Amino acid sequence: MQLLRREFEFAPAGLTGQIAITGPLLARGYLGQPARTAAHFRPDSGVSLPGSRRYLTRDLGSIEDGALYFRGRVDDPATVHGQHIDLLAIESALRGHIRVREAFASIADAAGRNAPIAHVVLGIEERPDLELELKDHVAGKLPAYMVPAALVFVDALPRGRDGEVDRARLPAVNARAVRTARTDTERILTTIWEEVLRTGSINVERPFFELGGNSLNLLTAARLISERMGREVTAADMLRNVSIRNLARHLDAGRAQPPASESTARRRAAARLDAIHRSAARASGGRP
Repeated sequence: MQLLRREFEFAPAGLTGQIAITGPLLARGYLGQPARTAAHFRPDSGVSLPGSRRYLTRDLGSIEDGALYFRGRVDDPATVHGQHIDLLAIESALRGHIRVREAFASIADAAGRNAPIAHVVLGIEERPDLELELKDHVAGKLPAYMVPAALVFVDALPRGRDGEVDRARLPAVNARAVRTARTDTERILTTIWEEVLRTGSINVERPFFELGGNSLNLLTAARLISERMGREVTAADMLRNVSIRNLARHLDAGRAQPPASESTARRRAAARLDAIHRSAARASGGRP
């Protein structure tokens, strides 16, 4: 096994290189595929035996403390907005859900921006709300920027003769499914965001600041939401729930919580009033 850098130089310890396989038991090539054999099987200049070759995988790795660490794939453009996207971690998180049989993550155009997406094969029938459930599942295991912007459900992952997923045959993301408001709360928030940001076709899964928002119109949006929905929404609520979809779910969850009973409210008010009286009495040197 070798780690190679550009021009097939050996990678120094600790640096990432392309993994190549060598040795006397290495295959001669792909049967009946000379072009593919020439692309992957190269002469091994590090061995003195004539005819020695090495097989270039598309895996990246580094050697640290004598151990080989997998560092991704050669053809994975897994950097978005300066953040490294661990596609294998996304796939692993999705496969950890009981309803998912296979998953393939990649970087693609989702509603006008490069973002991680995933093609998913389910073990059981799809439910209408399963996309949100799977995204929540990933969000509980990975950073927010690694949650797929879109999930594409397929019957099977298309594969080539080598068993690798054939990206060219994967269905494209349905952009409308990424941005369309689904609930009354999402539609109200979308109207407000379009008004505040002075734009249309809001993607309900994109963060407020990615859509052109700033601190000033975030405060304006919070005020309008409070006025039109009849409940207090703060800037902190919006910062914790940066997309329309997340904010709508936060607001709907709060509405679903049963209010305290009238007797409970009276007891709490009486307790607060009693505490105020005691504090005032202590401050004046008197007895409660």
